[in-house]
Amino acid sequence: MKGKQAIQKVKTGKVRKLLGNLHHRIILSATIGFVFHLAYGLYYGVLGVLSSSLWFLLLGAYFILLSVMRFSAILYDRRQSQSSRFSDLFLMRFTGILLVFLAVVLSISVFLSCRYDVVIRYPKIVMITIAAYTFYKGITAIVHLVKVRKQNSQLFRVIRNIGGAEAAASILTLQRSMLVSFGDGAPQITTKMNALSGAVVCLYIATLGFCMIWKKEKSASNQPESPI
Repeated sequence: MKGKQAIQKVKTGKVRKLLGNLHHRIILSATIGFVFHLAYGLYYGVLGVLSSSLWFLLLGAYFILLSVMRFSAILYDRRQSQSSRFSDLFLMRFTGILLVFLAVVLSISVFLSCRYDVVIRYPKIVMITIAAYTFYKGITAIVHLVKVRKQNSQLFRVIRNIGGAEAAASILTLQRSMLVSFGDGAPQITTKMNALSGAVVCLYIATLGFCMIWKKEKSASNQPESPI
C-alpha cells in the first residue's frame, strides 16, 4: 500500500513539474493542437473530395496548414541541440511561408462566403459555446504574447504567432456565424462587415508571415531581432 502511494506521489510530482514548466506547457499545447487540427484537416479533406466541395477542401487545407506548422515547431524542439542556428532560420521561414499560404486560403474562403453566402448557422446554445471557446483562445493568445515577450526563444515566438493567426481566424468565423444566427440586419451590410473583417484578418496573418521571413533575414546578418 505504501509502495502504491509512493508511486502515486512520484507521478503527481512529475505532472506538476511538467505543467509548472512554461516550455513543457507550450509544447504540450502545440502537440494537442497538432493532433486535433490534423484530424479536422483529414476529415474535411475527405469530405470535400467525396462531396466535390471547394468549401470543405478549403477548411481541410486550413487545418492541415495549422497542423503542419505546429508539427514543425514540435520537431524543431526535439532536434534543437543539432545545428540550432540553421534550425532557427528554417523554422521561421518555413512557418512564415505557411502563414502566407494560410492567409491565401482564408481570403478565398472569405470571398466564397461573401459571394455565395456560405455561412454555417448554429443553434443559440451551440453558438454561445463556440463564442466562449473562441474568446478563451483569444485570451490564451494574449497571455502567450505577454509571456513569450519575456523569453528569448524563437520556438516560443513561432508557436505564439501560429496561435495568434488561429485566434484571428476563429474570431472571423465567429463573427460570420453570429451575424447569421443572431443578426437581423440587411444582408448587404452583413456581407460588407464580413468582407471588411476578412480582409483585416487575412492582411494580419499575411503580415505575420512576411515579418517572420524578413526579420530572420535581418537577424542572420547580425541585426537586432524583432519580437515577432
